[in-house]
Amino acid sequence: MDPALPNDPAPRRRDERRAIPTDLDAHHAWVAGLSRHVHRPILGPVFAGINVAVFVVLVANGVSARMPAPQDLLRWGANHWTRSLDDEPWRLLTAGFLHYGFVHLAVNCLALVQLRFAEQVLGRSGWLVTYLVAIVAGCLLSSARHDGGVGAGASGGVFGLLGAVLAITIAPPARTGLPDELRRSLRSGMLQTLALNAFIAFSIPNLDHWAHGGGLLAGFCIGIAIVRPPDDEHARGRLRRALVAVGVSVAVLGTAYAVVRPSDAKFERLRATRALEGAEVDLESARLEVNAVLDALRDAAPLPADAEARLEGVDADLRRATAAFDRYAVAGGGRPGRAPTPEHERFVARLREVLATAREGVASRRRREGPPR
Repeated sequence: MDPALPNDPAPRRRDERRAIPTDLDAHHAWVAGLSRHVHRPILGPVFAGINVAVFVVLVANGVSARMPAPQDLLRWGANHWTRSLDDEPWRLLTAGFLHYGFVHLAVNCLALVQLRFAEQVLGRSGWLVTYLVAIVAGCLLSSARHDGGVGAGASGGVFGLLGAVLAITIAPPARTGLPDELRRSLRSGMLQTLALNAFIAFSIPNLDHWAHGGGLLAGFCIGIAIVRPPDDEHARGRLRRALVAVGVSVAVLGTAYAVVRPSDAKFERLRATRALEGAEVDLESARLEVNAVLDALRDAAPLPADAEARLEGVDADLRRATAAFDRYAVAGGGRPGRAPTPEHERFVARLREVLATAREGVASRRRREGPPR
């Protein structure tokens, strides 16, 4: 046929062909179905508000708003494998509500607000399951390496939502009801968004990419499992599918937790190491206290009324330190009764000598001056 005949439709520009769906009726029906069942997405802004509220509480309690110290976040529930895989697994979830400063918080909250569309695609119950499971899965994958620093942030949940939306663009159209051209356009947008987020993430040092990847994988799997066409019949089954996804996720994550969790013997060595760190703090505190009493003995002024109590505190610190030394030795396969290093042993021996001297000096001064008033 002659392409110059006037009956031929005018060719559209390339950008117009990409922008206009082939089947406008199917496109409008799919979008209308989303809006009818979730007219106003609220969960993204709600969880962004929760994150802001938690951040305000931390700052009000002395945590830095610009760059919190990892130990500060750890005290408030951040993720670290030595805690999360030991006796505090709840950190795998609570870490998703803590952030490393205002900028980190702002980026994740903005992403949650911009991903409101995901709530219409997944339904409110599906959004909740995807977001929370993705946080846990991301933190668990990060902890499975038995390495790394203190993890915090909602990024695992954000990547989970991105993964769920990406999943519906890859699933068969008959399963999602998504028109072909809209599916291609949405897939292209999600891939570009993921690429941009990955570029930003890898451009910033010390980010937990394992948590991002774990959240993305979990969200993708849940999206494949629960998304259906947004018609009335399938919308009524959203809660049921979300509950099934919860059950399956708990089983899978529970099994993974048991697999990646180190042995009890390894954890006992870790606990003994933490106890040893605490013992070193106790010994330093004891040294300062006994030196303060000795300084008072060298002065002509009367001894403080609590001198004896201070020395009793030093003795208690020594007992705790030696108990920690014994625990550390047993956890390492040795026998109790010896300090971890010759330096520790010399420090404790010298502290005992000084403590005995301080006690004798206090008793002698009390006999001369009488009991404290």
